[in-house]
Amino acid sequence: MISFFFYNKLTNPDLISKINPVYEISDGFINVKDNSIEIDDDPANNTIQLAGKIVKFDMRISAIIQKIHELEEIHSDNRTKYTLKSVLATNNLGETQETNILF
Repeated sequence: MISFFFYNKLTNPDLISKINPVYEISDGFINVKDNSIEIDDDPANNTIQLAGKIVKFDMRISAIIQKIHELEEIHSDNRTKYTLKSVLATNNLGETQETNILF
C-alpha cells in the first residue's frame, strides 16, 4: 500500500476515486514551514499544521502520479513542475505515518 497526503482540491472523494475507486482514507495533517506548502528538512521549522486526507492505494507510485497528472480539476494554469516528497502525516487518532505529497 502506498500512502499519500492530499490537501486542497484532492480531498474530494470524487477526485480520489478517479485515481482508483478502491482506497482507504482518513483525516490527518502534516506540519509545514509556511502556507505556501514549503516543507523544511528540519522538522523544528515546520510549525504550521496543514489539514488534509491520508489516502492509501494498492497500486504503484508511478501509476498514482500518472493518474493525478491526468486530473484536470487540480492543475494550476501556470504550473508545469511538481515536487514529490516523503513526509510524516498524523491521523485523527494521533498516529504518525510516512506518506508522500505532491506540491
